[in-house]
Amino acid sequence: MNNQKMDYIKYGGYEGCERAVVLMGEYLESKDIREEVQIVKISCSQELTHSSILGSLLGLGLERKKIGDIIIDENTAYVVLKKTITNFIIQNLEKVGRNRVKLEVFEEEIPIKEDSTMDKKVTVSSMRIDVLLSSVLHISRGKANTLLQKEYVKVNHELIKSKNKILSKGDMISVRKHGRFYITEVLGKSRKDKFILLIKKIV
Repeated sequence: MNNQKMDYIKYGGYEGCERAVVLMGEYLESKDIREEVQIVKISCSQELTHSSILGSLLGLGLERKKIGDIIIDENTAYVVLKKTITNFIIQNLEKVGRNRVKLEVFEEEIPIKEDSTMDKKVTVSSMRIDVLLSSVLHISRGKANTLLQKEYVKVNHELIKSKNKILSKGDMISVRKHGRFYITEVLGKSRKDKFILLIKKIV
């Protein structure tokens, strides 16, 4: 077995992305990874959702692996795509759901907004993932487990199904339809021996 570590680079349109193009081996020197992806801006008169955009794109017969992150900002969305399919999407995607949309190539950085109201302290009895999901998303433990079972939850881009996953400082947790949050600091423990965490949620 060859245990030699292989170098690689990845890029998904912006810092902190979940889905990314990866180059390794001979492609590291022969290709510019930023040329492999392109961002398309989708504008609509109605509010857009992640699921409606993804469903419309897949409805065109596209493979999920060619579609990167989808960033929503009310009536506008930014979709990271494999550059080879950008023109096809611009020419063929006329509606998202029942609403007509306007598409254009976006050459700037995706505007990522931070929700300061979610930059706060939380106190939890355990660092287990279902406990954190319940506390941060304000849902029951049962609902948190359902999200895990439906494969909606990733930690540092890795799909997590087990409620027994233990989290730590620096972990990024993303939940489909609920956004993502970071454990920015473990501040210590309360008098009742509970963990006090500083959480930042990203919209």
